[in-house]
Amino acid sequence: MRPVLDATDIVRLNAARAREFGRELLLLVVSADNCAGCDRLAEQLRSPAVRSELAGRAYVVLLKAGDLYDGPEGAVRVGAWSLESPGFPTSWAFRLGEDGLTFHALALGPLDEAAPEEDVRGLLDGQSCWVPEAGAVAAQACSGLLCLPLSARNSFHADFVVPLAP
Repeated sequence: MRPVLDATDIVRLNAARAREFGRELLLLVVSADNCAGCDRLAEQLRSPAVRSELAGRAYVVLLKAGDLYDGPEGAVRVGAWSLESPGFPTSWAFRLGEDGLTFHALALGPLDEAAPEEDVRGLLDGQSCWVPEAGAVAAQACSGLLCLPLSARNSFHADFVVPLAP
């Protein structure tokens, strides 16, 4: 079993900040060191076009899962939920709600090189996106014995809420 990054406290803190700033979405970006795709996504997230799409709607939380070549954490734990990534980078978009975070969309890999702002716009509107090589993989969100597969078959989507109560 791959190690798990417990981000519960970080996510709670940043969800509160996102609410303070009036954001409707929380975007958890999970990357690794020595990962070319992660570096590319970081550049894309800093671009003016992508920042413009994110402004006022999403609060971005960057998480590092360790070194790509030294057993990085394969999942992020938020409370009772484990968000398992098939690779890096993986971005989890959640809608902020009174009871917690409602899963909204998933992005696997960096954004489209030609129009990264379009991928971000789609992600914020609830449309998952993935690089072509991720089409054959699956991510999953698990809480206890319940595991929800996220794959190209279901457009990398599932209905679940991650409670954030202390």
